Amino acid sequence: MSYQEFEAFLAADEKWSRLNHLTSEINKIRYREAEAVSTAEREYHKWMCCEGALEQVGMDVTDTGDLGFTGLNDDLVCEYLVDGQEMFERMKRQALVKAGRHAELWLEACEKHEQLSTALQKRRHELYDAHRQLEAAKQAAEQEAE
Repeated sequence: MSYQEFEAFLAADEKWSRLNHLTSEINKIRYREAEAVSTAEREYHKWMCCEGALEQVGMDVTDTGDLGFTGLNDDLVCEYLVDGQEMFERMKRQALVKAGRHAELWLEACEKHEQLSTALQKRRHELYDAHRQLEAAKQAAEQEAE
């Protein structure tokens, strides 16, 4: 029995082909969701850094300080900084929610992938045994014909 013959035998089985296709599709979903989680985590860290920089700038704001050239008074600059901080907090929350949602989808895809992989391996073993039996029957028929 050659490897190519066995692969052709596998491909001819509808159940194995279906399981193989589903496993491949769920694996793509798994990688896509993992990437989405990573992207959302990076977004969260980006907004966290922005918020930290905003707090750093907010400590030294005076009419005569770094922003004195703008003509803005302390109260107005502080109001802008508060608005900015609220926006950064909102963006951080959104990133966390997005990461959580994608993490749930990733986990579901991982569980489904494990189930499908197990079923695929089981079917492969069943087909291997069936193929060996067919090969043995062929060889017995050839020997009997001689």
